[in-house]
Amino acid sequence: MASRAWKIKKSDDEETYRENFIRINEIDVNYMMKKASEGSIVAVSFLDALSAGFSVIDFIDGKEEILESECMDLMNLAYDFIAQEYQSFDFHFSVPIVDLLKEISEALFKESRLRKGDDEMKLRFCYIRFSYKPSLSKDNVMSDEDKMLALAVLKEGVEMYPENAHFYIVLVAACYTLEDCKTGLYYAENGVEKFPNNLQLLFYKASMLLMSSFSFGFDSEAKRVDAIAAFQGFLSMAPEDHPSVPYAYYHTAAAYAGEMDSANGKSSMERFYKMGKLAEKKMLPCAFQQQSHDLRTAVETLLSYTGNKEATQKIKEMLFSARRDIFRRKPYLDNPNRKDFVISHRKFMNEMSRLKGDAAQLLKFFTKHEILPKVIQTLPNKSQLKTITLKDMSSKSDIIYEDCVINLIIIEEPQVPGWIQVIVQDKNGDVTRLYIHDEEMSKGSLNKFGVGKKIAVYNPYMRVRNYETFGFGLWNVEPKCIEYLGQVPNMCRFCGEANAQQKCSQCKKAWYCSKKCQQYDWKLLKHKFICSKSN
Repeated sequence: MASRAWKIKKSDDEETYRENFIRINEIDVNYMMKKASEGSIVAVSFLDALSAGFSVIDFIDGKEEILESECMDLMNLAYDFIAQEYQSFDFHFSVPIVDLLKEISEALFKESRLRKGDDEMKLRFCYIRFSYKPSLSKDNVMSDEDKMLALAVLKEGVEMYPENAHFYIVLVAACYTLEDCKTGLYYAENGVEKFPNNLQLLFYKASMLLMSSFSFGFDSEAKRVDAIAAFQGFLSMAPEDHPSVPYAYYHTAAAYAGEMDSANGKSSMERFYKMGKLAEKKMLPCAFQQQSHDLRTAVETLLSYTGNKEATQKIKEMLFSARRDIFRRKPYLDNPNRKDFVISHRKFMNEMSRLKGDAAQLLKFFTKHEILPKVIQTLPNKSQLKTITLKDMSSKSDIIYEDCVINLIIIEEPQVPGWIQVIVQDKNGDVTRLYIHDEEMSKGSLNKFGVGKKIAVYNPYMRVRNYETFGFGLWNVEPKCIEYLGQVPNMCRFCGEANAQQKCSQCKKAWYCSKKCQQYDWKLLKHKFICSKSN
């Protein structure tokens, strides 16, 4: 039987894998080294995880493919990275590396004949991390069957390797996301019994107790009291700059909402709320997350209520959906692939704006990158079309999808590097680049491809060749193959909702349906790259 090999997709960006890893995770290495030298345990753990991530990248870098004989070496490195990452950090590799690790771990695990042991354990954990973790963060798009399958794989890992705390952590975290209180609490309590000093398990046990108290069962009050005690236990052991410390304070404040009618309840809420705000200031940049800010906002709202009944009615819907509300309704917004496409597009626009005054540099740049496709679409018979989505299109070969149509919405402003380049989204929320050849390149033609425009592309051409800036995406050479279907008015630049009412106060261009969406767009998608005033 011939040995297999897995091709490594090349990034469209000119960055090295290391540079990309540092950029998308917003890592300031020098600052973290300084904090580590000052005694920060969190900074030391962060640098260990960073080093493990670099080991994965260095193993892949420079290779065209990964041979089957090399796969377990790669899985061992990936496991070491994951084990460090679960010290409360959430790193992202570039899309080509994530896709590679997912393909290899899925193929090897599903075909594995390995017996219980170190290699099987590491392969199983890589399979869980790269195949299930993205799905488990999008619970509302998983079928009940998929949820059961995901939890079954995790439970089997716990049962096979009870001395490995990582399986407990991931299982309980999945139960928390899927709001499976009974299963999550059972494994959290068992995990803490086996690993009493594991901070992640202590935190998740407290969180599961608090979530369970919202079920309003016969023991809900007891669980609420136990949750407060469990959060205090976690806080007594965690370093002050641990990423979960603000959460613990805000969750504790929320738990006291059950005593709003008493002076002690209200004062305790205010005390833990203030402690959470102080804890946020001690967070390292790598550890602070938007969820912490959103939990603080939720608790601030709870403090405005006047009694137990009013507060407890709101706490379940607010506290645990503080960040997840928009991501539950539109889970694709949390897709790392989407983040990569949007940020790289905005970064490119920023670079082009700096060249705007130098015609010679622009001409040199366009000449360097101008590579025309070898094939051109023809207009099909519109009465015999099959509607497809990006999921139906191969990312491994150049194909024109004859007699097909794909409906898209433009979500990013057009750029003109010799071609019109935009980011588009299909009906599933998946995104890609769209390159459009327009010989006129007039202001009017640019307006046709503005944010919120709805278009249909006939006989779409998926091109996957990597030509530095121009690469993977849909290419359209024949203007007649694009039809304009309408406009999403005042489309929110983060979530895509129509009729947004707020504009960015700096660039006066980007619309937002809420302050939260504006904050997410600035922090997660780097609006600063295209915000004219900030540039």
